[in-house]
Amino acid sequence: MTPTVFNEWYAANTSKKLRAVFESNARSGKYKTTFAAYGYVKGDDANFTPKIDPEAAEVVRRIFELRASGWNVTRIAETLNSESVLPPQDYKYSKFGKDAPQYSHHLWSPTAVKRILSNPIYIGRLEQLRYTTVSYKNHKIVQKDKDDWAVIENNHEPIISQE
Repeated sequence: MTPTVFNEWYAANTSKKLRAVFESNARSGKYKTTFAAYGYVKGDDANFTPKIDPEAAEVVRRIFELRASGWNVTRIAETLNSESVLPPQDYKYSKFGKDAPQYSHHLWSPTAVKRILSNPIYIGRLEQLRYTTVSYKNHKIVQKDKDDWAVIENNHEPIISQE
């Protein structure tokens, strides 16, 4: 076996093993993310179960209440901006005591509001393994079929009720 063939085999084999570990962790409920979703902090237990961040959770509840009362995402974003509520990225950096990156607009956008409204984590559902790469060589990201996602209902305390 030439060194090149051995290296290829080794890289492919290592990739397969890592993917298996990531999948096993996700299916067992381990929250695999660098930072928790806005409104939560990563727990310090073995599964890093999301714990509610009271300050940000109030903003999330308010977003859902405004949307339920008929407001569109643009109006919600404009309201949060007029009240000087820190957007998710700026809030995250302020919690860690760092300056927010300069490339940030430092404002709520309709997209940020829409992302919060469509994230199932706020009702206690953990959805992971939604995306993958084509292979260890091709890093193009593709969405998996819903059947292949790791979905765990009632994984953590919800900020918003199911209704």
